[in-house]
Amino acid sequence: MAELMTFFCEQAAGLVRDVGLQDESYFDARERVEKIERLGRVRAACRDVGYGVFDEMTMLLEESGLGSER
Repeated sequence: MAELMTFFCEQAAGLVRDVGLQDESYFDARERVEKIERLGRVRAACRDVGYGVFDEMTMLLEESGLGSER
């Protein structure tokens, strides 16, 4: 957990250094895109897990409006 928190802080510090803190809409859009990409990778990794995990994740992503590319 500490490693993940440190990684997050490193990434946030780099982003602030690169783009500043003035554009809140930019950060909101970037966060949304990152979440969609990450959740898509998790969903893809579960494709062959069975028990309907992939289909359930697809449905949840569609319902949340985060995307549903198969």
